[in-house]
Amino acid sequence: MTRQRWLLPVLGLIALGACTNEKIVFKTRAPFNAPRDSINGFLGYYTVSTKQTTCGNCHVDQQGTWIGTRHAQAWSDLVGSGHQASYCNNCHSVNQLGNAVPDTTKAGYAKVADSTYFDVQCESCHGPGFTHVQGPNPGNVPLASIKINPDTNVSRTSATCAACHTGVHSPFVEEWSQSPHASVVPDPVNAGGSCLSCHEGRSVLKAWGVNTNYVEKNDAINVGTALPTVCVVCHDPHAKNNEGQLRFPIDNGDPAQNLCMRCHNRRATAPSNSPRGPHAPQGSVVLGTAGWWGINFVDTVPATHGNVSVNTRLCAGCHVNRVTVTDTAGNFAFQSVGHLFLPDPCLVNGKPTTGNCARPGDAGYVSGSRSFVGCVSGQCHSTAVQAENAFASQRAAVGALADALWTDANGNQKLFDTTATSPGPGGRFAAFDAGDTGLLTQLSAAQADTAFNYKDNVVSVAEGVLFNVRLLGEDRYANGDGSLGVHNPLLYQQLLATSINQLKSRYGLPVPPAVQALVDQTLLRVAAARGRPAPAIRVSNR
Repeated sequence: MTRQRWLLPVLGLIALGACTNEKIVFKTRAPFNAPRDSINGFLGYYTVSTKQTTCGNCHVDQQGTWIGTRHAQAWSDLVGSGHQASYCNNCHSVNQLGNAVPDTTKAGYAKVADSTYFDVQCESCHGPGFTHVQGPNPGNVPLASIKINPDTNVSRTSATCAACHTGVHSPFVEEWSQSPHASVVPDPVNAGGSCLSCHEGRSVLKAWGVNTNYVEKNDAINVGTALPTVCVVCHDPHAKNNEGQLRFPIDNGDPAQNLCMRCHNRRATAPSNSPRGPHAPQGSVVLGTAGWWGINFVDTVPATHGNVSVNTRLCAGCHVNRVTVTDTAGNFAFQSVGHLFLPDPCLVNGKPTTGNCARPGDAGYVSGSRSFVGCVSGQCHSTAVQAENAFASQRAAVGALADALWTDANGNQKLFDTTATSPGPGGRFAAFDAGDTGLLTQLSAAQADTAFNYKDNVVSVAEGVLFNVRLLGEDRYANGDGSLGVHNPLLYQQLLATSINQLKSRYGLPVPPAVQALVDQTLLRVAAARGRPAPAIRVSNR
């Protein structure tokens, strides 16, 4: 925190005949004005004309960055919109919304309609600052809360971003509440450690070097107190360094710098010493670097969705899109803001929502029941129907290849029967899960016992292929890519087709003619699309 004294220059003009001397006189001015709302103690602007907040007299760094945000122009935006009404004022000024003052109390602009309280200033989130400025000490620092309850009826919500970023005008919280970002997953929270850096809000901020103080910062972390991915994890309330006040850019193809990929880009290649499958591999799939390729061979398959010159917003280009909805109660059109984070949300009366509606390729799918606005607005597909058809086609192609490798008959996402008691020669492999089919299940017990050895620090062909089908096959693994091929169609098809050839070459497995024909056609199609020959197979002896 930087503090400064306020010395204001006054020009004194002293006339001496025909000459004029300018004399600068410095006068000390108090660092705060008496609050217009003296009951609640909101200070607001120190100087309205320059948007100098009273808090910013001492917290100059925050003042300097905040003034470039949309919050700093909230009032002028409201006036310029032509829709100014009394019920709009509270979300465009300093008052009881967004901080610890009870939302049933009239405070700030709601109590004293003065220009001092224009815009969403520091106190909008931190609360009244009068007590603090009179005698600053650690015990009276007004702290903002970052905790947002997915249930918007919980009163705690009124003391956060959700006080304004909600409702038919801007339903951020309602949409976020339906998304996985609003949920706390118990297992990684219980595991602690590095898992928390993506699965617990405060821990993410810490991992990203954000050291701002707030109400919940030092609370103990357990399943009951863990914070999900709340607004301030992705958005910086103090600065606009990126679009939408995001903490990191969304148009950067470097996974270390891309906001979404900082978490959605974890285990995307097969580990050499663990049977674990993929975990949050989406970034690498989009960029074309995911998967197991084979011995001494590394390749990449960039796709349109991962090409920042074409899909300029990368992940957000499909996952965060506005949809115009007509609100029947208010009788006006508003924008659904895309915080379901779904690329193809279900539509109910035109409104995007999570749901269990059919997907393209399902028997009961009805065209138009899902929104494909991202596919069309991104100019990749000319119409929503074209996007639907591309989705279904790619899903079918991936499904055929994945099934040839491993068809999970009972849907338990397990290749091995963990209840079997007859291990193979090395004591590792017991049996494949009953009813499962595909090339992987045709390995003999001796082959499987040697191939699935995660203690030798070598990724065998069988281990690599299993990783690929878990990564890319539909419903084969809980933490796979999950896009059904959409993230990178060429990568999906090349990895799965090559995996079939690798299994055949290494273990002598018989590949049905129809499957081999599919593999050959796929690799030729991928090679043509990439403008280069298909990669030669390099097979490990493990």
